[in-house]
Amino acid sequence: MTSTLSNSRIAASFPVRRMDYKFENMPRYWCNNDSAFTHYFTALSTLFPEGESYFVRSVRALRHRAKINSKLDREISSFIGQEAMHSKEHHAFHVSAQEHGLDPESLEKVTGLILKGVEKVFSKKWNLLVTVGLEHYTAVLVVTMMDWTNEILLFI
Repeated sequence: MTSTLSNSRIAASFPVRRMDYKFENMPRYWCNNDSAFTHYFTALSTLFPEGESYFVRSVRALRHRAKINSKLDREISSFIGQEAMHSKEHHAFHVSAQEHGLDPESLEKVTGLILKGVEKVFSKKWNLLVTVGLEHYTAVLVVTMMDWTNEILLFI
């Protein structure tokens, strides 16, 4: 009896986008030369590295259940890779904010403490459900924010 194993790898539905933004020499008020916009987006950015880390931990905690589905397992790998890229870029951005006397790392730590507390109190399944909800919320927030920001910047 012979069997044929396929060595073809199933591709994810989205690529991991390797980013390497350059944040050095950013102006103090980098968002339209406006302090309010700059501080709003900088503060918002502090939520993401620890949030992305939480997302990855919640997905990894139940990944073993997806191993029988190679497509889903590939999607999980891409998701983890993409979250790692996002986190890397937020950290690089925060270093540039520190050059202007801001301390994004302290806000990141608070976010991490809160999410690690949530993680300990609730089940793995519940944490995964929170991840799905927050990912959806983040996507809607970004689309809305970009539309809103583009409109505002047209009038400034």
